[in-house]
Amino acid sequence: MFSFTVRGRGLVNIDHIDSSFIIRHPCALHFWWMLKSFTKSIELSTQRLEAEKQKSDLLLSRMLPLPVLRRLRAQKTVPAESFDAVTIFFSDIVGFTTISANSTPMEIILDY
Repeated sequence: MFSFTVRGRGLVNIDHIDSSFIIRHPCALHFWWMLKSFTKSIELSTQRLEAEKQKSDLLLSRMLPLPVLRRLRAQKTVPAESFDAVTIFFSDIVGFTTISANSTPMEIILDY
C-alpha cells in the first residue's frame, strides 16, 4: 500500500483516491496509473528480495554455528577461536568425478 501527500488533503492512500479527483484533473489519471504501477513493481521486488533473503538465511544456518550466525546478523564481528587440538581429515574418492557426472546427488549419498 502506497500513500502520498496532496496539498491541503494530507496523506492519501492511492487505493482510495476519489474517482472525481481523477476525472477533474486530466493528468491525475496518468499519474495515478504510473504510481499504481510503480507501487506494484516495488511490492513485487520486495517479495522477491524477501524470498532470496530467506534462501540465504537457510543456507547460512546450515553452514554456520548459530552463535556465529547471530553475531553476523547483528553486524558484529566474529572473533577467531583457537583450539588446543584439532583433526583435519582430507579424503579422495578415486573416480569421483566420473561417478558424480553419471549420478544424482542422492544416488551418490546413498550408494557411496
